[in-house]
Amino acid sequence: MTGVVVIGSQWGDEGKGKIVDWLSSKADVVVRFQGGHNAGHTLVIDGETYKLNLLPSGILRSDKKSIIGNGVVLDLRALISEIKGLSERKISISSKNLTISDKASIILPLHHLGQEIKIYSKSIIEISREINKPENKILFEGAQGFLLDIDHGSYPFVTSSNTHSSYAAIGSGLNPNRINHVMGITKAYTTRVGSGPFPTEEDNEIGQKLGEIGHEFGTVTNRKRRCGWFDAVLVEQAVQQSGINGIALTKLDVLDTFKTLKVCIGYELNGEKIDFFPSSEFDQANIKPIYEEIEGWNSNTAGCQKLEDLPEKAVNYINRISDLIGTKIDLVSTSPKREDTILLNDVFA
Repeated sequence: MTGVVVIGSQWGDEGKGKIVDWLSSKADVVVRFQGGHNAGHTLVIDGETYKLNLLPSGILRSDKKSIIGNGVVLDLRALISEIKGLSERKISISSKNLTISDKASIILPLHHLGQEIKIYSKSIIEISREINKPENKILFEGAQGFLLDIDHGSYPFVTSSNTHSSYAAIGSGLNPNRINHVMGITKAYTTRVGSGPFPTEEDNEIGQKLGEIGHEFGTVTNRKRRCGWFDAVLVEQAVQQSGINGIALTKLDVLDTFKTLKVCIGYELNGEKIDFFPSSEFDQANIKPIYEEIEGWNSNTAGCQKLEDLPEKAVNYINRISDLIGTKIDLVSTSPKREDTILLNDVFA
């Protein structure tokens, strides 16, 4: 069996939905293993935009099996609303393509959903046997991002679940020995929604420009995202702690018009240089980024589907990020569209 785990390597909003959807063409089963309806994934397919909260991104492929694992917290009203919304758009959902772990926690109250949930009762099963079939290629879809992990993130500004890659096994019933690859979805710059430390935030015209070009608004809340330069220290920490084997670099095209780019390669704290994101909330608020400047490519990358189509300076930026975070690049995304994806390493091969 091939087990590939996809997680966000920053504070969420890295583009996991598109990447999971793209990878799902190579998988047999797509499993959502943590989070709840407070998470949102946006997919653009044939010009149509789909926003998912609880359903795995593989649900848009009729020939794939989608599973909601026990690590997901289910609001039945939100689930039914999401299913109805997709059904109205001619996306068929039944026990043939969606199953739900019978161990998943449910948000109450639910009595007013008596009858509506009954039609999906055959979808609620013990999922571990399905997940652990040796012939399956399974894609495990995480929500939010590593830096929002309740134990390992920027506490107290975190989510209520574990976003760590190891939770794929706990949140689904997977034999952990069957995880072959962990992919970290990583934005080519950094964003964050809401309060909390953000060392590379650009609360100025640069951040405004990143937000406008990247359409940086939350999928669920529609809140404006804070924007800043790529933080290699944070992502390298996510790579090391979550066992990330390779990353999918997203939103490269957002940087097309910047003459000079900055990448954070370390922090200054109390007059000393450090190469890690501290656990102390006080220290997090007082670190200052140390930047390396990289020349921009100042040309169009949107829609590129081959590495050789990218400007040389864009490839240099990609390679430098790979060096700084200590892992290879699996994929590069150059627009929200499914097809605008450059494959560098086939994780299901």
